[in-house]
Amino acid sequence: MSLPVALNRNREACLSVFRRQAFGAVLIALATGTTACASGGASSSATPTAAPMMRTLAVTDQGSIQSPTDASDRFAIKASVDRTFKALTGAMRDLGIEPTRMDSAAHQVGNPGFQKTGKLGSSPLSLFFECGSDLTGQRANRDRVTIAINATVVAAAGGTSEVRTQLNASSRNMMGNSTDPIACGTTGRLENSLRVGTELRLAKP
Repeated sequence: MSLPVALNRNREACLSVFRRQAFGAVLIALATGTTACASGGASSSATPTAAPMMRTLAVTDQGSIQSPTDASDRFAIKASVDRTFKALTGAMRDLGIEPTRMDSAAHQVGNPGFQKTGKLGSSPLSLFFECGSDLTGQRANRDRVTIAINATVVAAAGGTSEVRTQLNASSRNMMGNSTDPIACGTTGRLENSLRVGTELRLAKP
């Protein structure tokens, strides 16, 4: 193989990785409402919204672990089960989650256990999980967080689909003497990012 051809293939591979990482960041921005538009050289800021009502999931030495009461574990998609399953699998990868468990017959996809520290993709873990805090800040951004996710696509009325997600996470302080893991709550943003990513993939021609 000639050197120019090899360099070109390497460049295309790097661009492919960059596009996936960038797309994952866009999904999270859309799902969390952090995007802003500018027109005619003038910028506009998003209208402030009320903070969601919170529920207490657990109480630890570092304080209470809370999660929004409106965090949904299911969402509707206007597409067939097969198309939704394929798009959902791609959306997981876009967010930095490698789906190691896939059952195309049962339309289930997920990862039973993987670990992250600091970030998921390009976003801080505290955007997705509430693991309590201490004097150094959010534990989700400092601890080693173990995540398990599973999503099932089921048929709904009119040829549409419903995606049901199960998300569990725990964090462990790895500084100094390792401590027992504590359960983390979900903010609902990861589930919403999956919904947005699935819809965007289905919208592609």
